[in-house]
Formats: sequence, structure tokens, C-alpha cells
Amino acid sequence: MKTKLPAVLLALSAVAMVALTLEAKSLRTSYSALVSTSDGPLPGRWYPMVPVQTLGGEARCIGAPEGVPQVLYFFHAGCEECAGSLQVMEETFGATSAASQLAAPLGIGLGTDSSTFRGLSEGVAPEIAILADTRWRGVFRLDTLPQMILIDRGRIRVARGGALNEIMVRDSLVPLLETLAGEERGDGIFDCSAW
Repeated sequence: MKTKLPAVLLALSAVAMVALTLEAKSLRTSYSALVSTSDGPLPGRWYPMVPVQTLGGEARCIGAPEGVPQVLYFFHAGCEECAGSLQVMEETFGATSAASQLAAPLGIGLGTDSSTFRGLSEGVAPEIAILADTRWRGVFRLDTLPQMILIDRGRIRVARGGALNEIMVRDSLVPLLETLAGEERGDGIFDCSAW
């Protein structure tokens, strides 16, 4: 009897180790899935209101457009994909385009050197503001640059990281803006100065 007890305990220990190993693997898989879904801004979530100043000196508010959807385009001056995507934004929201009446575009340069962004902003339709405080990069969940975010009524409707192209904008963003334009809107009054 004494010789069988250690063998039984050893077998139970082995079974417990296998069960714990499988549980740990399951937890790692669940954690990885949770982390991957939480990267970047998530549609449906509220977007914080942050006052910024454009390169032209005008006060704007990220996250609180004046009664129309707001298209935010986050970029960095040293990013090659960002410059090409900024051109797509210019073509989409230029003064003569129909999309310019459907949304309030705002380019947001991440960094502190306004002279770098001034060179990019000449002749570009979306106004450009600088967001120098690096803490906001985490709040806005800007893991990928460039990043385009469509905000409507304070909530994220669409978020897309990576380079923009004409087909994506023409076939996805513009039709969504046209749909949103047909929806009932509030008074569109937001006071960002209190923030």
C-alpha cells in the first residue's frame, strides 16, 4: 500500500500540471485576443474633446465638430506614408469637392516644430493643428500613423490606421459621410473652451 501511494500522488501531480499548463495557454490566448482588439481607437467609443490651435491661429476642438462629422487625420512630418495620405485628404476635402460640405476635416501633426508642418500645410485643404503633448498620443490610441478617425456626435464612427488611398476614401468614407449628412442633427453647439 505504501508503494502505491507515491505513484498515485505522482500521477495526480502530473494530471494537475497538464491541466494548469492548458489553463495558462488558454489565458494567454484570451489575453492576446483582448490586446489585439484594443489597439487603436474603437468605433462606438466616446472621443475626448481637446482644444488645439491651427497653424493659421484659429481655435479648433478635436472631437467636437460644429454640427457635422469631423474627419481627423493624425500624422507625423517624417512619415512618408503620411505625406501621400495628406495629398489624398487634400483631393477629398478640397474647396471644390462635395465632401468638403459633408465633414469638418482637421489634420493633426504630432510633434513640436511648427515650421516642419507649415511646409506640409501650404495649399492643403484640411486645416492643420499641432498636438505637441505626447500624452495625448496614448489617450487617442495612436499606435499607427497615419491615422484617420471619423467622429460624429462625439463618438468614433470609423478609425483606420495606415496609408489612405483614393479608392478607400471614395468607396468607403465619402458614402458614409453622405449617409451621415442625411441623419437628423442637433444644434451642433459644443464649447471646447471649458476643457
